[in-house]
Amino acid sequence: MGTHTNVHRLLGCCLHTECPILVYEWAKNGTLDDRIFRYKEHNKEALEWKDRLRVAWEIAHAVAYLHTAFCRPIIHRNLKPSNVYLDEDDSARLSDFSRTVSIPKGETHVEESVVWGTLGYIAPDYLMFCRVAESSDVYSFGILLLVLVTGKTASFTIELDRGEVILVDWVSDYCAADCVIDIVDPAVNTNGAVAKEHLKTLVELALRCSAEDEECRPTMVDVATQLKNMIDHAIV
Repeated sequence: MGTHTNVHRLLGCCLHTECPILVYEWAKNGTLDDRIFRYKEHNKEALEWKDRLRVAWEIAHAVAYLHTAFCRPIIHRNLKPSNVYLDEDDSARLSDFSRTVSIPKGETHVEESVVWGTLGYIAPDYLMFCRVAESSDVYSFGILLLVLVTGKTASFTIELDRGEVILVDWVSDYCAADCVIDIVDPAVNTNGAVAKEHLKTLVELALRCSAEDEECRPTMVDVATQLKNMIDHAIV
């Protein structure tokens, strides 16, 4: 896995401690979580719109690699902003493979006794049936993409009396009302930097990824291809 450009490279393991410590390559610009939610604390600028789209493609490409490059597809199971590191050029590095699982040859999923991952990013079918598949990562990536677009967490509170809001539901409501431009993170949508018609294409892709029905989700190869086409044709 460490041979992929956008996978956080493992350098070795330190055995001179009470518990062995894995040593990874240095990621100068911290995590994606830092650059979306805590950039001011780190005296940095918010990650720009074009960089967010590039990072989305880089992570999609890395996950597609996990799903297709090996004889047994590897499922990450914990895609989220804090598991994406950024180097000095803000290139993405997918990290934390402690929860990965491989799908047996000839099978489409693995059934487990417990669910691993982070609430908000776990596919509803995985949560309900303890059945992990490639589509489980697709769902998590869809939520990650919505976080990149909106600058909001997977669930959040708008007003104290309204309780918790689920990000994917919140975005779906805005799309249904044709107000998709209102969901963009204000930190990047300055002076109308994000075109509504282009944003709609991107959000529709994220919502397909995070569809409740796993059969309606695209593959990560399709997702990576669509994101690359968007970037190449400068529609975002």
